[in-house]
Amino acid sequence: MKGVVAMGVACLGAVVAADGATVVDRQLVADNQAREDGRIIPGQPLGDLAYLRKATIDVIGRIPTFPEIEQYQKWPKAKRRELLLDRLFKDKGLADRWTIFYADLLRIRSRAEGGNRLLAYVHQSIEQNRPWDEMARELIAASGSSGNTPSVGFLLADDSDPMTMAGATAQVFLGVRMACAQCHNHSFDRWTQMEYYQMASYNYGINSSKGGDIQSKIRKHFEKQTKGLSSKDKQKKVQSKEGQALRRSVQEMIRPLRYGAT
Repeated sequence: MKGVVAMGVACLGAVVAADGATVVDRQLVADNQAREDGRIIPGQPLGDLAYLRKATIDVIGRIPTFPEIEQYQKWPKAKRRELLLDRLFKDKGLADRWTIFYADLLRIRSRAEGGNRLLAYVHQSIEQNRPWDEMARELIAASGSSGNTPSVGFLLADDSDPMTMAGATAQVFLGVRMACAQCHNHSFDRWTQMEYYQMASYNYGINSSKGGDIQSKIRKHFEKQTKGLSSKDKQKKVQSKEGQALRRSVQEMIRPLRYGAT
């Protein structure tokens, strides 16, 4: 089992048969043994019928029908789970079920600019069993119109706002919540405000027909940071080492906009 669906199944913890399970099991054992106490209590193995129900729901998003249960029980006991997975991964419902999963992960909104085309792109990618890393590159680095390049819909979902895109990209593709660092150093993680702006700088120069005046948004964001401070405190914040570093970072961010990059 390869491609984007395999990654999704792993996220849900579905039981995978054959060689794939052996590789995953070895990795999990190594990870558990590396923990301080190493005391992991294994769960009870699933019975055949419970496995049928769990695998069917995980892979194609519904419970098995009565004829499917009968067919499963007629298969040789030693091979029925492997045969079940072979059937499920050929089922037409697989692409629909995993499109819903990835639509949620990628925050696809059908009413957003390019949303429906992005949804169709994900569905087609699942049908073709494309690798997740290939899809990720296309989603993050897309350019063009949503009509010609459907994957650009991921960037258009936030009107190409660099600040929002930085937090969304980190959470979706890195599994890291950095949004807290947009206004200050992260309270309970290692991410600094400077690192957040550096992350956002990769998205500057990206614009959409609904993107608006990005430079104006930057100015308003910094005005919000100093709102309510006295003139003396504002000056102190501007002249601080962190303030100077942020100003240099923003200058680098907006440099492409001065030369009309899109």
